[in-house]
Amino acid sequence: MGRLYLILGIGVPEGYNSGEIFEYSFSDNIGFTIKVIEININSFTLNESRKSFAIIFGGFKESESYAIKIIDALYSIITFNFGFIDDEGLDIISVDTDLFFDGYKISFKDIIEHEKSKLDSNYHNETTLLNSIGGFKISKDYIDRSLKILNYALVDKKLFDSLQYYQKSLINAYFSPGEIHYLTTQEDEEPVRQIDITNYQDSLLNAYKAIEAIIGDPPSDDKKLKRKLIYLNIKPNQKLESNLRDEFNKTIIEKIRDINKARNKKSAHGGIRNYDRTITVLELIDYQFFTKSIIISYLESLQKKVV
Repeated sequence: MGRLYLILGIGVPEGYNSGEIFEYSFSDNIGFTIKVIEININSFTLNESRKSFAIIFGGFKESESYAIKIIDALYSIITFNFGFIDDEGLDIISVDTDLFFDGYKISFKDIIEHEKSKLDSNYHNETTLLNSIGGFKISKDYIDRSLKILNYALVDKKLFDSLQYYQKSLINAYFSPGEIHYLTTQEDEEPVRQIDITNYQDSLLNAYKAIEAIIGDPPSDDKKLKRKLIYLNIKPNQKLESNLRDEFNKTIIEKIRDINKARNKKSAHGGIRNYDRTITVLELIDYQFFTKSIIISYLESLQKKVV
C-alpha cells in the first residue's frame, strides 16, 4: 500500500492526458512523479470526471513534508509566470493508491469514505474538497513552463526562497496588466489609505528580500557587487528600459542601489516618519518588474549549468 497526494486548488487544463507523468528529483536519491489522475464524481447533482495533478513518492518516508514543499514551489512559480492568482495557495490531501483503478482513476466517493479522518483534520469537507478538485485553471502553456522550472526551485534554495518572497510581494500589492497600462497614463500617485501604505511597504520589502535571497546583502563597494552579479549571470551594467517612466531607465547595479535605499527608507525602519516612507504606485511596480528580471537572470544561469 502506498500514498499519493492530490494537489488541490489548481485545475488540469486541456491538453494533458489522464495518466500522463512528469518525473522530478530533489537529489540523486529522492525522486517523485507528478501524475495526471482522473476523479469520477457521481452524485444526485453531478456525473462527471475531473482531472487533478497528484504527487507520487512510492515508499519515501518523509513524503508529506516534501509534498508541501513541492506545492509551495509550484504555486510560487505559477505566480511568477502567470501573475498573482489568490493568497490561498495550493493544498494537498493524501490518498491510498489501492483506491485507484487502471493506474490513474479513482472515485470521489472512495476518497470521501476512506480518507474522512484526513478531511476532518485538514479542515476539508466534501463540498470544499469537491470545489478544490479541478480548481482554478490557467492555460497549458503556463503550466508547462511552471513544471519545467519546478526542479530548479526544489534543488536550489536561493531560487526557492526568492520565488517565495516575490510571490509575497505580489500578495501584498498586485497590479494586473490592464491596471498597469492605465496607471502609466495617469500621474504617479502615493497611496492615501494607511492599509495601502502598509501593503506597499511590505510589498517593497518582500521584493527586496527576493533579490537578497539571490545576491545576498549587496556590498557597498561597486566593484565587489559587480563581481558578485557577474558570477550569478547578472550583467551589472545592463540598462533596463522601463515602459512606466523614463526616470526608471537605469542599469542593474543602479537599480539594486535604488531598491536598497528604498527598503531602508520606506520599509525597514519604523522610526522614520510616514511621509518619508511613502512609495508611489509606479515605483513599486517598477521594483516588482526589476525583481522578476533578477530572478529570470539567475534561473537562466542555473539552466546553463545543466546544459
